[in-house]
Amino acid sequence: MYLKQDSPCTASAEIDVKRAVARLTDEENLIGDGSQKCALPTIWGKHSDLKTITADTVCNTRTDDIINYFLDVF
Repeated sequence: MYLKQDSPCTASAEIDVKRAVARLTDEENLIGDGSQKCALPTIWGKHSDLKTITADTVCNTRTDDIINYFLDVF
């Protein structure tokens, strides 16, 4: 099914997409789909459009205290 260019559904979808893109560019600490903030601290990685976690963060998540801290915060 194709929508006409000037239909209200097309205009609404376009506004939703523009809002989502604006949110992703304005708020740096969001997960890929923009629905929530990252649960772990991130740094900019080798690729400018991808963030990563440090090796220290990976090691620290192995302890229950750190995991519980992040669960309480987020």
